[in-house]
Amino acid sequence: MTLSDQLIRFSRNLDFDDIPADALANAKLHVLDTIGVCLAASRDDTAQAVKRAMTRIGTHPEASIIGGTDRFSAAAAALINSSAAHGPDFDDTHQGSVIHISSVVVPASLAVAESVGASGRDFLTAVVAGYETTTRLGMAAPGVFHMRGYHATSLVGIFGAVLIAGKLNGLDAGVQCNALGIAGSQASGILECLNAKSSLKQIQPGWAAYSGIIASILAEEGVTGPTTVFEGRYGFFNSFLPEGNYDLEKAVANLGTTWEVNDIAYKLYPCCHHTQAFLDCVKEIRQANPFALDDIEEIECMISPMQAELLCHPREDRYVPKTAYTAKFSLPYVVSVMLHRGKVGLREFSDETIEDDSILKLAQRLKFTESDDTGYPGSFPGWVRIKLKDARTLEHRTAANRGAQANPASNAEIIGKFEDNASIVLPREKVHQLKALVMDIEHVPDVRALAACTSI
Repeated sequence: MTLSDQLIRFSRNLDFDDIPADALANAKLHVLDTIGVCLAASRDDTAQAVKRAMTRIGTHPEASIIGGTDRFSAAAAALINSSAAHGPDFDDTHQGSVIHISSVVVPASLAVAESVGASGRDFLTAVVAGYETTTRLGMAAPGVFHMRGYHATSLVGIFGAVLIAGKLNGLDAGVQCNALGIAGSQASGILECLNAKSSLKQIQPGWAAYSGIIASILAEEGVTGPTTVFEGRYGFFNSFLPEGNYDLEKAVANLGTTWEVNDIAYKLYPCCHHTQAFLDCVKEIRQANPFALDDIEEIECMISPMQAELLCHPREDRYVPKTAYTAKFSLPYVVSVMLHRGKVGLREFSDETIEDDSILKLAQRLKFTESDDTGYPGSFPGWVRIKLKDARTLEHRTAANRGAQANPASNAEIIGKFEDNASIVLPREKVHQLKALVMDIEHVPDVRALAACTSI
């Protein structure tokens, strides 16, 4: 049995009643969190650009845009909403696979579910199926795609979108196998998107959601794909990771018994997930020890080589970020912001803030030490040491960021984040209505009610 066969069998056979209560509860919170981020970013430049592009292409109106009134094809709606979900880099991360899972799974599930008039129960089941299959494909090579310069979220996300579309459309196993094969030739995403002049990273999860739905449609209409798309000589893994540093057994290990939805980490700061634990450390040091910013002689961060490559190199971009978006991937910048303001929110990534001389000056005092013993990629740890001019050294270390399974955020924090994000574009009354719908989604007869509640 191929890996495609095993993933399809799990996804097709998964029933709502098979899913443990804790997994369902977590899935609903991640749906809520993702919709909130979509709403907050719905008016951002990149999300609007994607919407204009899809309008020019012209599509059949079958699914809604979160935070808008327009309707597009399911594939186009998934692309637009997914781009908004990932745009501000406030979306969750499955740490075992190092992918932004919800930014693909939730928009793809919502768009297809709306297009077919699925129940809330079926929608949530498809979300969980997407979580469980997509994360495991990433777990076959955690962090390895990134080290080769690929964006793992979009690379493996497309396959989850295929399985979601297949499940909600009731496609047979053969059609879904062809769709996965087709998706193997569409899978894409390179980390050069982090270039200071590029907004591409924001839409790459959307491209995965869009392409997965398109692959499913192509297969449904008779296009065929390789059945050995994952394990074949020129298959997905051998093509992207020719050194063979992957383990396909991990892609199905404990599938249906261990629920990876329970290991998806929330973000409490709108910036790269690799920065989150470092910000927790700085916040803890700042709150526990009174000192002035002028007292700081040096800030030292212990970091894994892969994380350093992403957050600290190249120096000219990471120590003086050129755009508000690239500042989200600058460890020196976000640490300096936390020291200055005691918080890192959406407003801390304005054009005005990234040009603040005092923030940039303090950022230059950060040095980093690369180590293979930080615990990454098994977890996303943080380790910060601040040396003061009076010879004091203040240090804090955490094995996992706040919001991870090992250091969980409270439901109140997650719901509070949703309410703050959603209220940027929705009135408070509608925010509470939307929250109630998501938290009781399994009893909603038609998911279109949820989609309608996200419109402005």
